[in-house]
Amino acid sequence: MYWHGFFTNVVHCACMVVFPHPIAMSLIPFLFGISEVCYFTYMALVKCPAHKGTIAIISCGVLLLMPETFRILSYAGRNYMFALLSAGYIGGFIVDYISESGFSVSKFVRLSCMAALLGTWRSEGIFYLLFFPVLLYFTYFFHKKKITKAAWIKAAFFVAVCYLLLWLPGKYGAEKYQGYDYVIVNTPEPLSAVFADENADLSYSGAEADLKCIYSVIPREYFEKYGEFSQFYYNFDNLRTPRQSGIGEKGKEYVGAAYRILLHNWSIYLKKQFNNYNSSIGLDCLFYLPESVKEEWTVNTSEEAYNYFKWIWAYFDKGEEDISLNYDIVIVNEKIDAFLNNAVTALLDYIYKTGWKISGFVKTGVLILMMVSVVLAFWKKEWVFFFCGMLILGILFAVILTAPTMRENYYYSSYFNSYWYLLFGLSYVMKNRNGKKKCHVLTKNH
Repeated sequence: MYWHGFFTNVVHCACMVVFPHPIAMSLIPFLFGISEVCYFTYMALVKCPAHKGTIAIISCGVLLLMPETFRILSYAGRNYMFALLSAGYIGGFIVDYISESGFSVSKFVRLSCMAALLGTWRSEGIFYLLFFPVLLYFTYFFHKKKITKAAWIKAAFFVAVCYLLLWLPGKYGAEKYQGYDYVIVNTPEPLSAVFADENADLSYSGAEADLKCIYSVIPREYFEKYGEFSQFYYNFDNLRTPRQSGIGEKGKEYVGAAYRILLHNWSIYLKKQFNNYNSSIGLDCLFYLPESVKEEWTVNTSEEAYNYFKWIWAYFDKGEEDISLNYDIVIVNEKIDAFLNNAVTALLDYIYKTGWKISGFVKTGVLILMMVSVVLAFWKKEWVFFFCGMLILGILFAVILTAPTMRENYYYSSYFNSYWYLLFGLSYVMKNRNGKKKCHVLTKNH
């Protein structure tokens, strides 16, 4: 499944080199994630501000109880591993800033490689690369003023080389296996919302040609019958996978036409995207939009989700050889599949049933706290916290505007990083207060 990005495949293969069984694809990222959670909790709440260990243990427990934390730690998908890596990137800068750690060449190399990897693994990851020089400067050099123009040029050259080494293979693979298919998959849902709204503007100059281009890739009757799932059903009806349908240059014309339609109906597009976001975190939709399909699409448990999309497996069974191989990889084998369905998904469902009721309000509270914290960081001229906060919020809103459907895992990296950001922010405030108290006591004794 190339659309996950070749890095995901590399990580999966690397995990199975360490432990030659598909369960390693979940087990090793899980161990990495647990290590990261424990390390950052220790750095934020024990080592830096000298808090009591009890506070660290309680905070770590609360973080681990967050529903998306459980998902991130137990799934081997790209969004989940990306969230773990991004937490290491942002956490690394903030921890070094709080603990006043020094700069080293080896640290720069590690951070550069991580920035380049995040910048190519997911589309929104480019933000990590763009913010890299700013965070590097304010974390290590702002107060010391010890950096030359030649050093910046060398650093920029090294980061550019890292990025190209990681980006070029992915670009070649995407052109070979996907073309424009991965972009196309983002469009049926917002397009369906536009087509279903009688107030939509489909009479602008060139609209007729754009619609003709859209329907040449996904027939009109599929939009009318399946709405947001139109592309999936159309491709599976033709024994093709959704993100590797091989339509070639026609895909480029489709993408241009789709975004012209959406830009002419930007208010519907924005309403649809924010409704998706609210629904994904368990809250009611903000805006009313006519339904593109009258059929109910409700899934409450993992078992229902599996049965709901069982038609996909049926297509894989009777499909071409390469599709059948993908099916075999997904199922893994009977023992592991049975274990995951009977144990892990049962626990997952239990956590979501109890946590889903309040998780939307928690996430909304976290978002408000993030925005307030960023404003305070700007006011206090705490530039590392300001730019890290802007990075997290920028990625969140970028994903809200571009997410193809209602899937909470698109937002996992932003929220996972938000928890750490607020935890580190509290740690930094407590550290400064403790420092001021010590200074006050010393002055008084003197």
